[in-house]
Amino acid sequence: MQFEQEFRARQAIEQLKHRYWRACDAKDPHAFRACFVARGGVLDFGPLGRTDPDTMVGIFGQIALATASDGGPRVLDMHHGLMPSIAVEDPADGGAPRRA
Repeated sequence: MQFEQEFRARQAIEQLKHRYWRACDAKDPHAFRACFVARGGVLDFGPLGRTDPDTMVGIFGQIALATASDGGPRVLDMHHGLMPSIAVEDPADGGAPRRA
């Protein structure tokens, strides 16, 4: 794989991670959903099970948008992304990377 292709793939993944964290922190279900593929996505949480993005958005909405008895948010969170660990797979056909 060419250095330039891997570099661009890593940049795209880092940008996606930052969009995801901003959507979570903003408690924005639409921006959260936009971080996943439109169809066919599977979220694998290991021993907790697997689900699809739309189901996860529903869970996210229930938790992130919940309000406390004083009317404020029940959950306050802030995501930080430092020192990314990203392994870009070299495609067998020599084309642009499609998995990381």
